Amino acid sequence: MTARLRDVCDLFRSRNAGAFLLTLDIVPVSAELFDRLQADRTLESDQVAQLLGVSRSDLRVTYYRQGNAVKITIPRRVAGGSPDDHDVDGAQQFVPLLNLTV
Repeated sequence: MTARLRDVCDLFRSRNAGAFLLTLDIVPVSAELFDRLQADRTLESDQVAQLLGVSRSDLRVTYYRQGNAVKITIPRRVAGGSPDDHDVDGAQQFVPLLNLTV
């Protein structure tokens, strides 16, 4: 089965994780879907790095089984709060992943 990530997850959230990092939280609708995401490693792919505008080596993905959640940490494009920062809270950075096929 393939689906868009937004169709198999209950929650997407991104936020500031300091002046130089952003973190994205993704919560699948079930433990089964969490297991599938962890097994196929789609969220660790070159495609995800490209969608988020980072290199694959800068993409850090952590699977939290207890919370049924996946955390993706990426470097900010510019330092948080700098004049070129258009999203100081990091609140909209998950959007490129919504249509990702998993």
